[in-house]
Amino acid sequence: MSEHARPRTVQEYVAALDPRLSAIVERLRALVRETLEQVAESLNSWGNPVFATNGKAVAWIVSYRNHVNFGFFAGARMEPSLLQGIGQSLRRVKVRSASEIDEAELSRLLRIAARLPEPPDRWAGANGRA
Repeated sequence: MSEHARPRTVQEYVAALDPRLSAIVERLRALVRETLEQVAESLNSWGNPVFATNGKAVAWIVSYRNHVNFGFFAGARMEPSLLQGIGQSLRRVKVRSASEIDEAELSRLLRIAARLPEPPDRWAGANGRA
């Protein structure tokens, strides 16, 4: 895959990353699978991994040069704890290394996000059906 080609699968997305970022993304993916039952993983229309359960988009991953954002589509409706952001809906956790992932807290946030009702103005393409 060329450096600028959009990945077609989550596996291609991960394979194209720097090894340090790949380790972060793989740990976050595993945490989502361990925490949520019947979770579906896909790439959204922007080419980033998205996790959905019961047809509702719950969380997303975006990789940058020096960190990975692990975000929640309904993050603004959740208690702040680790979450950052000021938008109407999205909140995220910035992860710079796999060792700094607070698995207990992120698992708790994933369970909360999965139980929240989906807002009527969900992001187009966020549920992997773009």
